[in-house]
Amino acid sequence: MINNNLLIPKRAVFNVIGCLCKNPQLMFEENVKLDKKDFGTDFYKILFGAINNLAVSNVKINEITAVDIDNYLAEHVKLYKIYESENGFSFIGSAIQNANTDLFETNYSMLKKMSLLRDFNDHGFDITDIIDPASSDLAMRQKQVEELSKMSLQDIIDKFNLKFVSLKNEWNLEGNHKSYDISDGLDTLLEELHKDPEYGYPFLNTYYNTIFRGMRYGKLMIKSAGTGVGKTRTALLDIASVSASHIFDLETMRWKENGHNYASCFISTELDKSELQTCLIAIISGVPEDVIKLGNFEPAIYERIKRAIEVLKNSPISLHYIEDFSIADIEQIIEKDILEKNIKFVWFDYLQITPKLSRTIQEEYGMGLREDQILQNFSARLKNIATRYNVYVCTATQLNRNSKEKENRDATSIRGGSATIDKADHAIQMYKVTASDLKLVEHMLNRGFQQPNFMHIIYKNRSGQNNVIVWSQMNHSNMRETVCFCTDPDGNPLNITPTTFEFKDENIAA
Repeated sequence: MINNNLLIPKRAVFNVIGCLCKNPQLMFEENVKLDKKDFGTDFYKILFGAINNLAVSNVKINEITAVDIDNYLAEHVKLYKIYESENGFSFIGSAIQNANTDLFETNYSMLKKMSLLRDFNDHGFDITDIIDPASSDLAMRQKQVEELSKMSLQDIIDKFNLKFVSLKNEWNLEGNHKSYDISDGLDTLLEELHKDPEYGYPFLNTYYNTIFRGMRYGKLMIKSAGTGVGKTRTALLDIASVSASHIFDLETMRWKENGHNYASCFISTELDKSELQTCLIAIISGVPEDVIKLGNFEPAIYERIKRAIEVLKNSPISLHYIEDFSIADIEQIIEKDILEKNIKFVWFDYLQITPKLSRTIQEEYGMGLREDQILQNFSARLKNIATRYNVYVCTATQLNRNSKEKENRDATSIRGGSATIDKADHAIQMYKVTASDLKLVEHMLNRGFQQPNFMHIIYKNRSGQNNVIVWSQMNHSNMRETVCFCTDPDGNPLNITPTTFEFKDENIAA
């Protein structure tokens, strides 16, 4: 552990104290939060305490002099002795005379950073990779100071948080979390499939762009569907949209650039690596997955799959597989990817109760919670991640029996309770279209519109229009979709048109 006296930025303390004396109103600015511990030594703490108390007792005060501080401390015998022993009157006078208020923000920032590092040091954390004032390597120390000046308080906290997450993952004794890069095994996957088959950004669904305005930072989307409807596949479709540089266009039969590819992560609770990779290859290449699974490809199909694998190998996608998990496990997986890989788009498949989740909730709250309370807490924590790190988060839920009744296709149809979507910005239910559903839009079919086989019911949308049903033709084998038309829940046509746009990071709506 480093001696904390070596972690006190004396020059920054000197200037901050001088600036506060010259302009005590700095203490009341919204972005200034000072505490005695920020100043390190008893002497500096005494000076700050005197300045703070004088300013608080007279909020209109414009200047604090050395005489003011001397008179104030003279009434406190023990404090005054320390003040005198350090030649406090002279120190204050010099600080006021030499303080540069233009540098207050810079010195305040360094003061707070070193205070935070002292806290970590006191709690036993190794801070030497950030600052090591005891090192004899002067060049390294200078470089550390330069790097520290560029860091924010949150950067410092994130650095230690990443260490903790990495250590926790290393000691994951239960062994239910497996991490791997999307490129793992791809070099041999094509040949394995050929010989022995295995199993913010603008959405590719351009009507979603109109309704939701793309995948936006800080937002949480929750999709709900029954088993086999496509929760995981629609997530992978969106991941390909975000992270794949090219996608094969089935209309032109050519590869199409897909804009800038952004880092994303997908946390799977059911499908393993090869299943996810195969599905992504189908989405990118447009080759139906059932064709891929049969193997023995025609030359043109072989080349398309080969090119899709190259695209996927260069796509910044992190995959995780975890069967039994707590909320903290999912949070830490996401946070590690955000901090380590600059992930901006996150998919978690999907909100469900696991033994570990139930057990850790019991431990955290000291009592058992109902399923709806647990899932509400879970989705709220995902929303907190979206907000805290300014990333897009999408997850999914199962549906309950209510979903079979068309009038109940809303929040009451979510397995685990309607409160699950309380914190969501967007909520969607997805269904395969039945003959009964088609009766609702029979008038649209009679007008010549294409018959749909899939429907998206948008019932919560903080971005804009609610109560929209997007009817489409969906090929689940390669997730290529053609929107047929849009209606309200009663089948009345809505004039919603597709929207296409080029994504620029700084233009994502807040």
